[in-house]
Amino acid sequence: ARNVRNGLMVYEKIERISWKQMRENMKKAKGCCGKLSCVSDWIHSKRHAGEWPQGTKEGKCWKFLIKDLTSKAWKYFAWLLLRKLMLAAIMALTIGAVNAGCAVILQVVDLTVVFSMSPFSDSAFNISEIFGALSNLSTLILVALPTLLGSTPDFFSDFSIICIALSATVAAAMLAVVGPVLAIFSGASTAVFSCCASSTSAQLGGSTDG
Repeated sequence: ARNVRNGLMVYEKIERISWKQMRENMKKAKGCCGKLSCVSDWIHSKRHAGEWPQGTKEGKCWKFLIKDLTSKAWKYFAWLLLRKLMLAAIMALTIGAVNAGCAVILQVVDLTVVFSMSPFSDSAFNISEIFGALSNLSTLILVALPTLLGSTPDFFSDFSIICIALSATVAAAMLAVVGPVLAIFSGASTAVFSCCASSTSAQLGGSTDG
């Protein structure tokens, strides 16, 4: 936080590439590899909000820790700590309908905070966090219904509530598995694009010399 405050580490937003601009870049690009590179750049600009440059010693040192976060992440993590403290206070100081109502309100606030802050640079992780908060809110409402209204709708069985509660965990696990695979594919694609571009340049240079 001190390095960010002193300007030693700056979060730079990535310029969004529109679909129209991507199509124009593809028309200007030469060869199949060049066109695929334009598609890769478009996907990257849509998925990632920004990045932390490594222009300083501090940037190189800490990028491994904060590369997936935005400059607002510290506010979100401060909220997570505050939420845990507030939830502990609700569980300890309230009972019955007041307890259930306060817990639901707290979860609504949590969903609002996650949706408004978007603490992660990768939009996939932000969607996963929002889905997790929504899943927790849905589960909490269903669990609180007997206390607030006296009963739970018949079509919501205990098994369905468990499935709703675990859905966010399953989604996060799938993202954790798919994420590295996509990263490897992206890195391999970038390497292939660079190799093809270098090879094309060398061939053009050779033909010019000839």
